Amino acid sequence: MECGPSRIAFSRLVAGGQECLFVMDADGDAVRQLTTPEQGHSCGPCWSPDGARLCFASRRDGYSSLFVIDAEGSNEVRLTAAEGLDDDYPAWSPDGRTIAFSRGNGKGPEDLWLIDLASGDERRLTEGGYMDYRPAWSPDGRFVAFRRSLVERPGVYVVPAAGQDPWYVARGHDPAWSPTGDRLALSHGESLWTVPVDLTGQSTGDPAQLTIHPRAIDRYPTWSPDGSRVAFEREEVSGGDTTSHILTVTADGRDLGDLGDGRMPSWSPIPTVR
Repeated sequence: MECGPSRIAFSRLVAGGQECLFVMDADGDAVRQLTTPEQGHSCGPCWSPDGARLCFASRRDGYSSLFVIDAEGSNEVRLTAAEGLDDDYPAWSPDGRTIAFSRGNGKGPEDLWLIDLASGDERRLTEGGYMDYRPAWSPDGRFVAFRRSLVERPGVYVVPAAGQDPWYVARGHDPAWSPTGDRLALSHGESLWTVPVDLTGQSTGDPAQLTIHPRAIDRYPTWSPDGSRVAFEREEVSGGDTTSHILTVTADGRDLGDLGDGRMPSWSPIPTVR
């Protein structure tokens, strides 16, 4: 195997309305489909730290479970199979040993869970009757940012990966920790924002708006490995039609680029294994 430049994993609707996984180079070239409709509705990919594998959620047998595949789409392994529950939004820890995800029944509260990849042991990270989802690890692996709803102060929270009570950081959804650990990208009010934070995830300044579009919703930010750009999903309504594209923008909100049709991007670390 050889190592190439960073890539972006994402999902895209295919013929028949099923959602499948794809990867492409960070400039939008070399698009490759990884899963098929026969494998079920698949979305929310995240990369392993070495760029060799992807974890994603796939709805099969009526429920969503987590699966891992090689970055080229082979050697699929099922990670979770919680009967009657949906497992979604996986996030791979920086040391490669653990995956954080949300678990719920689609009708009420969701909690964050951790699964140890070596043993398969699962541990609940949050609880209390809230909607906790979209986990994102800090670069040092000590903290997990996430979205909390069904609470008096909804927004982005941070919890130590070892456990304890979480704390509020900012309004918004879809947190993504920058590679240097000093900022969180998030979606709020149909736009993307960045929030300066310290190494524990505590806010250290005012949010800065990153994107704005009068007819679109920007969400699911993901940082480039060097922290210079952010990829995200833009859902736009025009003439009664709704489209979702993967876009990138510099970390200070300039140089917007469109990479084409897709949803829920995940930017790989360097190197990626081919």
